Amino acid sequence: MTAHPIQVLAPDAPDALLARLNALRNELRRERAAPEVPDALAAGGLRHAASQGALLFSPAGGWGFLRPLERGTADCQIEVRPAARRQGLARLLLGTLLGQPAAYDVADLRFVTQDDIAGGAAVMRRLGAEPAGVSREYRLDLSHATLRPPRPPAGLTLHEVRGRYPASWWPAVSRLKLPLYAGRGVDPEEIERALTRPGLERRALVLVADEPVALHEVLLTGAAPELGHVDSTVVAPDRRGRGLARYLKEHLIRDLRDHSSVRTLTTTIEGDNPAMERLNAGLGFRLRTVSRSWHVTKPACR
Repeated sequence: MTAHPIQVLAPDAPDALLARLNALRNELRRERAAPEVPDALAAGGLRHAASQGALLFSPAGGWGFLRPLERGTADCQIEVRPAARRQGLARLLLGTLLGQPAAYDVADLRFVTQDDIAGGAAVMRRLGAEPAGVSREYRLDLSHATLRPPRPPAGLTLHEVRGRYPASWWPAVSRLKLPLYAGRGVDPEEIERALTRPGLERRALVLVADEPVALHEVLLTGAAPELGHVDSTVVAPDRRGRGLARYLKEHLIRDLRDHSSVRTLTTTIEGDNPAMERLNAGLGFRLRTVSRSWHVTKPACR
């Protein structure tokens, strides 16, 4: 195994060090055809990550992050530039992460690999990791979206929300969104707090009866004003099958296309959701990449 220096980044790490890490992350983003993030915008997110778990950087061309969740689990992310792969750097980053205080009470780790990035799945299999799910990312060129004439649903009013939801709506919105995060160790309140970060904006369309019954959210960043990401689309169980999701999606696509700098939307579907896949295909979304999640016990990573 080649010797590689590993640096543990604290929340107060120097800006110059964070810029070096972000330069590496941007290099890896280019490999995935993802938009780059400016240093000024990335610094806040990296400092937040360091405060939530363990953040590592190797000048040899790799980085890693571990964030403890509930019930002894943790999300773990490790990336290595192509020229530094197959030299033991990923394994060294993993071992260093597991030696950090944030990992002391962790028993199980969750990783994600992408089918179009070579080597990730092979590393997981060598660790004895078990497949835990599949997600698919789709992209839509807004100029090629297939949209029908708008038909507002009867008995519901449409509201646009930018940023956080009104406090009076939050109990109903939280109930709608909670199933999206079940088993992922993510609290909807944590997502709301993240919206206070500079450069991050959420636009949501909400259909309301006596309370919110359907919503569609898109995240926008100052780092890539031409790109938006569909964060969630949720319809209350007793309102499904009435075209509400399509109405919200078409309305927001039309608004972004005609009144913003956004030109491309991405969306991710986790697991089997044929209804949403059919809906997205009908709007013009096309498959971009497939990601796989893995579960591995901490002892297997030693």
